[in-house]
Amino acid sequence: MKKFSRQVRSRRSVGVLLAFLALLPVVSACTKHSTEAEIPSAARELGTNEKIVSVVLNDGTGIAFDGDGARVDNEAVVGLEDGMRRIIPITDVERVYVERKTTNVVATIGLVLGVTLIALTVASAVAIATKESCPFVYAWDGQRWVFDAEPYGGAISRGLERDDWGRLEHLRADGGEYRIRLTNEVNEVQYTNVVELWAVDHEPGAQIALDEWGGTYDVRDRVPPVLASDGTGKDLMPWLGATDAVVWEPRPIPDEDGELRRELILEFPKPEGAREAFLVTHIGTGQWGSHMIREFLTARGTGLTQWYSHVDTDPVFLASVYAWNLREELFALKIQVEESGGWVVRGAVPGGGPFITEDRVVRLDVSQATGERLRVRMEPPAGFWSLNSFAVTYSPDHELGPAPDSPALSVTRLTPIRAVHDDGRDVLSELAAVDDVYHVLPKTGDRAEVVFPAPPVPPGMERTVFVHARGWYRLNLDPPQPADLDLVAKLDTEPGAMHQFAADRYSEWSAAKLDAQVRKLESGQR
Repeated sequence: MKKFSRQVRSRRSVGVLLAFLALLPVVSACTKHSTEAEIPSAARELGTNEKIVSVVLNDGTGIAFDGDGARVDNEAVVGLEDGMRRIIPITDVERVYVERKTTNVVATIGLVLGVTLIALTVASAVAIATKESCPFVYAWDGQRWVFDAEPYGGAISRGLERDDWGRLEHLRADGGEYRIRLTNEVNEVQYTNVVELWAVDHEPGAQIALDEWGGTYDVRDRVPPVLASDGTGKDLMPWLGATDAVVWEPRPIPDEDGELRRELILEFPKPEGAREAFLVTHIGTGQWGSHMIREFLTARGTGLTQWYSHVDTDPVFLASVYAWNLREELFALKIQVEESGGWVVRGAVPGGGPFITEDRVVRLDVSQATGERLRVRMEPPAGFWSLNSFAVTYSPDHELGPAPDSPALSVTRLTPIRAVHDDGRDVLSELAAVDDVYHVLPKTGDRAEVVFPAPPVPPGMERTVFVHARGWYRLNLDPPQPADLDLVAKLDTEPGAMHQFAADRYSEWSAAKLDAQVRKLESGQR
């Protein structure tokens, strides 16, 4: 377990799908620039450029494999761990991480398994059936392109345009320049208003994280929870105690009480007299939650154009959309703090991803919290959230803020010096400033390369680089049908209706996928 933890903590979790009970869907997390539509047959073996590097078991235990990795053989994952042969039944496995290497691209792919008798499959497409998202950002590490950020998820119309930040973990200077790629790998049109890099130079050992608005914090002294449990009392520390490949992502099915929300309670040490806490979250939008954006819009049918217009032009209507989202906690999750009078909402964290999630800092007023522990509660709707880790720090010195003259920190905003669309067009002016001019990636497979200066790191300092992007996107939907007015009214007004809608669609989708795979398997046996 220690070996596994060291391995996966060196990278953020990438590309996790829902754990399906009766089928085996998979996802390739942005490992190449082509977007082949083929999903190989259920009996397909891993390709020569792929290997299983680690697995997560149903109990949250992680296993990392040696050198050549593992393979799937006779409904089991087989490989060497510290020189010892391991044979792990697929039914014991929750997630598989596959490393795929192609020309100039290396990435680790998160595959989520369910209870199944069908052999492991590997998807060759980035954009599988349930993927609805936003631009992908690749960073040049000096040798290859690495999928590194996924900005402004959920900004599905111009009125919802927003800023977002992602840490470019793999970015390296090459010839005095930083290079990134923006790519469209899903069925949508993407509109990027501005893209820039934030070069944060800091003292060695600092760990830099941002809040929702770009506020900058050193969270090196953060501490994990001492307790993490769900509403039934189940210990969730194996899933939520550290940023790693072990992710808690409840499937969108009712629990034994018929509830579609899950309760999560965390406890942290709390210094005496603490008045403000900085909760460091590493969570994101769940894969099914991402897909439900398309389902929600499709239900509006021929009324969708009018809905877009209201979102884009009517501030009151837009405010009602934000309030609805926060009420349902679909793509913004409320953070509650236990006080003497009960649970009180003291903050919220936005969704992101679903393929890459980021550290996000949430400032919490804890002045009314009593006792020696800080108790925090969340109630995520099942299927809409993927939760990796939480930690907290209290020192007000950890808010570094925009102080470029600080001897301990400087934040330099790097604007692009070149930007070229893959058809050869110069698009620098479209990405250089926040204005009414957008760089548009209109179809799947489009991309642009953006180049920035890479100033030297000051002596005695280290650098963390973030990409700041602002924009929105518009899903390409099938020809509209008449709106389902009863359903739309229910979704808009009835608390919890969207959760039930997501669960119903999940049940239909998974049953159809299972039926298709069984028929394919039976056909192959005849």
